[in-house]
Amino acid sequence: MRPKHPLTTILLGLSIVLGNSNSGPSQAANPLPLNPPQKISQSQTKIKVFFPNPSKNTNNLNYVEPVFRTTTNKTVAEFAIQQLIIGPNASEKSKGLVAPIKLHGNSNCGKDFKISIVKNIAKIQFCRSIISAGIGDDVRVKSSIESTLKQFSTVKSVIILTNKGDCFGDMSGENFCLKKPQ
Repeated sequence: MRPKHPLTTILLGLSIVLGNSNSGPSQAANPLPLNPPQKISQSQTKIKVFFPNPSKNTNNLNYVEPVFRTTTNKTVAEFAIQQLIIGPNASEKSKGLVAPIKLHGNSNCGKDFKISIVKNIAKIQFCRSIISAGIGDDVRVKSSIESTLKQFSTVKSVIILTNKGDCFGDMSGENFCLKKPQ
């Protein structure tokens, strides 16, 4: 979706502000060139969702592969993150793709996550705990989310927060993702 003017969409208490920009995920994390979402019809949009494939490239934890999803949802960024949580389908799993995001526990906001896009920065805060086996899992989560969200022209950078509001994967406790210039 490429809006000509900034647009604010509110869905189930989720506010997403869309603007214009021309960026995509870093090609280092993506095996295929990135194309923006495609409008299939007046109501359908085809987007990419990027899943890790540890069986294909075990030396690069950032390695993700795109799969296509079609939606009628106007909040495509929210839909894309929901697809990452749902994970790959059976056919995609047979090719080695894995679900990067595994959530646990009760939500502290009534849903799995909140997302906003303001001034080309996507900020996603999970409302449930993210299960991680360590640094490798954290890198796969970040790569999947960043690659998926940066396909949208309105996203140049991504901030990922835990259900407690801390920077995901920042074990220092300093919350560097909130301090560095985006």
